[in-house]
Amino acid sequence: MKSNDIISKSDLTTRMVQLQAEKQVLEQQMKGSLEDLVDSISPARAIRNIVGDVLSDKEIHHNLTSLGLHMGANLITYKVLGKNKSIKGYLSSALVQQITTTLINNNMPAILTGINLLIDTVLEDDEEEDLEVEPRVAGSS
Repeated sequence: MKSNDIISKSDLTTRMVQLQAEKQVLEQQMKGSLEDLVDSISPARAIRNIVGDVLSDKEIHHNLTSLGLHMGANLITYKVLGKNKSIKGYLSSALVQQITTTLINNNMPAILTGINLLIDTVLEDDEEEDLEVEPRVAGSS
């Protein structure tokens, strides 16, 4: 029924009911589209996608892991031994850095395996959370 076909009050009432139904359908579609848009531009999801893409390249993954482990070992050595406070501190921190570098380089496959297992566990947990959907009560927003 078009607005030109409205002749009586009952036609008007019928048309109003049709338009309200169409409005509700369109609002639900827009709400769903908006939720999808917000979900797709979520910073957490964007970071997760970027990290997932970067970590899928084995060479980049290996290089970043190695760099992070070395930087972490150097930071801990500096904080614990006080690298620049004395000659004794400098020599002991240099020795500890050499030992940690050797340990990291010699055990890199085992370290990478552990990190991969950790990442896989975290990603599986995130996917399970994404799959959980809260039931909605009719009439609630």
